[in-house]
Amino acid sequence: MSEETHCFLIKTLLHKTIPEHYLLACDGKVLFITSYENALKDFLKRHHLPLPLYQTHPVLAWAEEELREFFEGHRKDFTFPFKLSGTPFQETIYQTLYKRVKYGHTVSYGNLASMAGYPGAARAVGSAMKNNPLPFIIPCHRVIKADGTPGQYGGGTAMKQMIINMERVMSNE
Repeated sequence: MSEETHCFLIKTLLHKTIPEHYLLACDGKVLFITSYENALKDFLKRHHLPLPLYQTHPVLAWAEEELREFFEGHRKDFTFPFKLSGTPFQETIYQTLYKRVKYGHTVSYGNLASMAGYPGAARAVGSAMKNNPLPFIIPCHRVIKADGTPGQYGGGTAMKQMIINMERVMSNE
């Protein structure tokens, strides 16, 4: 990011069933979503970003509204601007997941690796999911173990299963 980067931060309750989340936007794009303050601090430091202003910004209001609609089951896709960050491998995995695994569907770590052109890289995909800067947008909750069980998730396995179930129900209506 340039020296003139302007960052804004809000902490918001997106739905009563999940913890509050921080939404970070810089230069008009959402960059990071987390419920963990330490993860936010690490992200800012790792990306050499200035301390954000703790106030809303139009893109954050837009993202907050769409994320709430998602958790209420009224939204399947997001339209607010965001920017991915990660290694080239991670960004390839995130793009593949975003474009090819649709609402209400799941994919195994191994299948996602193959879809992205990295057969046999299931563990690396798991690591990419762990480092996903934009959960819900890049739907890492849709990536499950080969045996059909949810696998790890930053918000906990129960939250991951809740989102998977919500999407399945809403996609069948």
